[in-house]
Amino acid sequence: MSTLDVKVPAGMKDGAKLRLRGKGGAGSPPGDILLTVRVGTHKLLTREDDNLLLRLPVTALEAYRGGPVDVPTPWGTVTVKLSPGSQSGQTLRLRGRGVRPAGDKPAGDLMVTLDVRLPEAGDERLLELLTDLQASANPRASLVL
Repeated sequence: MSTLDVKVPAGMKDGAKLRLRGKGGAGSPPGDILLTVRVGTHKLLTREDDNLLLRLPVTALEAYRGGPVDVPTPWGTVTVKLSPGSQSGQTLRLRGRGVRPAGDKPAGDLMVTLDVRLPEAGDERLLELLTDLQASANPRASLVL
């Protein structure tokens, strides 16, 4: 048995095939080895074609106020500016920050979906402030089924 060092081209998708010509063993000429690439999962990122998807936790203050937030990417941290009043579920596109395939094909995008997080329950002052601010607000008033 022998060991082969294999260089997997950047951007290969799960299930893609990689052919190693002439490395299949005895014979004249030697056959090929056909490898199936298995790409592992990531705890924060998912992949759709060459785009990467990320759910980014942000505080209610960051979403409401807007301004800069740091976004981790596979290529380093990027600072993006949130619009004031950003909403949970809103998606931002970071062009060229997705999968970088081999060759001349352009890089995919990183799609960042905001996940607005409220503070843990139990802060009485925060509850009072929110009650003062939003007691009469009804975000469902315009919903008609």
